Amino acid sequence: KTIYMINDNIPSEFELAGIKFKVVEKENIKDDDTELYGEFDTNQNTIILAKTIYGEEITPQTKINTFYHELAHVLQYYYDNGLDESFAQSVGNLLMQYNQTKK
Repeated sequence: KTIYMINDNIPSEFELAGIKFKVVEKENIKDDDTELYGEFDTNQNTIILAKTIYGEEITPQTKINTFYHELAHVLQYYYDNGLDESFAQSVGNLLMQYNQTKK
């Protein structure tokens, strides 16, 4: 099976706990008047990453960090149905560092 990648570090799909997740990009993501870097759609099992925020292109490194932040939300949601921002940021940072430094 061919796995397509959004970039060298972000897959377009993956599976955890027997569930298929998609990763897609959108020009921008809004929550009321606030633009977001990304979000996890719990109903569609989809991580959505913004291409721009407030009209500025998001850097590849920030997009990777956002992917891992949203992946941490996936892990948390399927553990206790919660979505805690500080948990996602901490675990996302650790997952990103692990993946970028493994040999």
